[in-house]
Amino acid sequence: MAQKKKRFSKIIGLIGMLIFLYYAINHYYQLGLSTPSINKQANKWITISGHIDPGLVVKLGASYYTQNPKCKDGFEGEPGPPFFPRVYNYFVTTKPNSHGDYSIQLPLDKYLSGYCQWQVSDINYQVSFADEKKKITPSSDYVFAFQKNGQRLKKNAFVDYQCQNISDVYISCNPTNSNMDLSISPHQKNVTINFVKIKKVWTGMSLEKTMKKNDK
Repeated sequence: MAQKKKRFSKIIGLIGMLIFLYYAINHYYQLGLSTPSINKQANKWITISGHIDPGLVVKLGASYYTQNPKCKDGFEGEPGPPFFPRVYNYFVTTKPNSHGDYSIQLPLDKYLSGYCQWQVSDINYQVSFADEKKKITPSSDYVFAFQKNGQRLKKNAFVDYQCQNISDVYISCNPTNSNMDLSISPHQKNVTINFVKIKKVWTGMSLEKTMKKNDK
């Protein structure tokens, strides 16, 4: 009887160990799928150039989404029902010259498709102030999305942004002029994106002061 109990305990322990190993291996497997592998032979590039006003720090980058339905997450990567494609972003900080002009090249095949079928989705930006003392939340948004049937411009595609701090804690950039639709062809080779800093036009109470007032 005692030997049967020991044997039963060993079996239970072995089953527990196998379950633990299964979840551990699955965890690291899924972790590996959550980030794409770098393509060391990238050869599809888009050139982005333009003008950035002094005082602005601009990062430009691309977003990659998974196409395989088996590679999904909860909303914005949070735990939950896996209804949303996984997303991976990368950014490059622009380095304007003394005149404010810049030019960068972004690879559109920076990552391998792999099991999750990673594919570039859109070009986006992040804008903040060069003055680090200003603790203002950066403005970020996508400029355009890539689609197979998207617009392909023979001439250089362009979009102009005006940036301003609309309160004590937020900076906002809004497109004011563009010859692009929201989607363009992945074969587009050149895009011009300009960022102009304008004076603060927000005349209402700052968000911080408004919150303090509401707390009273």
